[in-house]
Amino acid sequence: EVVVGTSVEEVSPIIRFTFDPTVVDTATLAIYFYEPVSMSWSSAAVVNQQIVFLAANLAEISGTLLHASLFGVFFDQPDVQPPRTALLPGSPSVREGPLTFVTSTTPLGLAAVDDFEDISDARGDGVKETRFALDAGEFGVFTASFSLAGDGPHRLRYFSEDVALHVEEPREEALAVDGAAPATALNLSGPSFSEAGRTWVAEATELELSAQDGGAPAVGVMAGFFAVDSGSFSLFTGSFSLRGFSEGERQLRLFSRDRLGNEESARSETVILDRSAIDAPGPDRAVV
Repeated sequence: EVVVGTSVEEVSPIIRFTFDPTVVDTATLAIYFYEPVSMSWSSAAVVNQQIVFLAANLAEISGTLLHASLFGVFFDQPDVQPPRTALLPGSPSVREGPLTFVTSTTPLGLAAVDDFEDISDARGDGVKETRFALDAGEFGVFTASFSLAGDGPHRLRYFSEDVALHVEEPREEALAVDGAAPATALNLSGPSFSEAGRTWVAEATELELSAQDGGAPAVGVMAGFFAVDSGSFSLFTGSFSLRGFSEGERQLRLFSRDRLGNEESARSETVILDRSAIDAPGPDRAVV
């Protein structure tokens, strides 16, 4: 950066300049001489010239000055902004409002960028270090991605400091570890009868799945799946029936998956398909 000054031509030339002491580090002020041949600034021709400070914001170049000399004063503008740090959750993770859901294996990273003069200009002198704290723990230096242990809510605090010793205001993130799989239930709508742990259904009976996610807090169920007997699993999108299947015991296999990929083990429900329409339900009878 160049400090713009004024040249006063008297019997002995005087080059004076003003500067803003709030943004100029006077220790970095340096005199350069302009070389017309190379059309560049150089400090090689600066021999006995020096800067003399006259007031808090006024200085002059003293020494041997010629009327034809052209001097400039350069300075290093200081970095005045602190860094900005962001949480970078890996996979799997789900953002829901102010809460970020993760599992105990989700890698959590922190990334910081240093600003110089304006927020978001990313031209700062550089980040010195990033520190973080979990729940009520003490702050420690961030060196590599980490994960959270223990299902339930957690609090993450973090901040960064740049090489100019500007410290960011600590930020806080609310996280929740959900490592629990959903639990799926089979619901029947229409003609059905249960006795002694056995359930009879008709072709017209509608079968539905309902699932409850197990986390506290829970990220929520993403999808349910079902299969009949040894068939392939299908995505549950609405009620289904056993129309077209032969009478007798039918094995229904079902499971659900939540939004973090937690998946319950497939479990089986056995129902007995009975197409007969007689009065009293029983092992060989169904209500229609």
